[in-house]
Amino acid sequence: MVVGLVVVGSLASVTTNSCAIGKLSIADVVANRDIRGISTFQDDSGIRYLALWVLDSSGGVAENRLLAYRQIGDGYEAIFSLDAQSTEDALWEKLETFPSARSPGIALYSLAGDYFYGSVIVVGVVDGRMKVVYSGNTSEFIDLNGDGVAEIVESVWPNGDGYPTNAKVYIWSGGAYKHILTARWPDRLGRATLNAVNKSCTVSKGRVPLQ
Repeated sequence: MVVGLVVVGSLASVTTNSCAIGKLSIADVVANRDIRGISTFQDDSGIRYLALWVLDSSGGVAENRLLAYRQIGDGYEAIFSLDAQSTEDALWEKLETFPSARSPGIALYSLAGDYFYGSVIVVGVVDGRMKVVYSGNTSEFIDLNGDGVAEIVESVWPNGDGYPTNAKVYIWSGGAYKHILTARWPDRLGRATLNAVNKSCTVSKGRVPLQ
């Protein structure tokens, strides 16, 4: 399985494009850019990627943009871009590494209030190409069954205020994250969720499902 992940603010209708323009040096990649966040990650075939969250003012108006590159030898090839204006939430706030052993990547969160993060998009490397594989509200990333791939647990608020009441659980299906179960929020990491994940996932060779 080849997957690396990037997480961004909530998705409405994302338009992405392959922007390969040949081999670039790291100086070419970062030159004259207002970089707000940067991270590298590696898929399970050993290919390394570089992702930048930049503030682009080339059009006269400052706009958040995500740029991704694949490393080729000592250079980089541009393979993906995402403009904040093509998402529901353009207020990107934080970039960090995605916490998953077999699907390492980056996470870029949007801000939902003064003190907490809101919606999120996950962009994965699938068969050498980057694509949106998940979009949702505030989410937790947890490897529930120990196979090295994080599940996504999305919090659900019925009225948009207070504590969440439910949680939607998503597993990696090989090309995207798919919803398998909705649980009460306090039970989101309980036995029923673990059983559903174990039933739905193909456990990696040599791993035993958690009991």
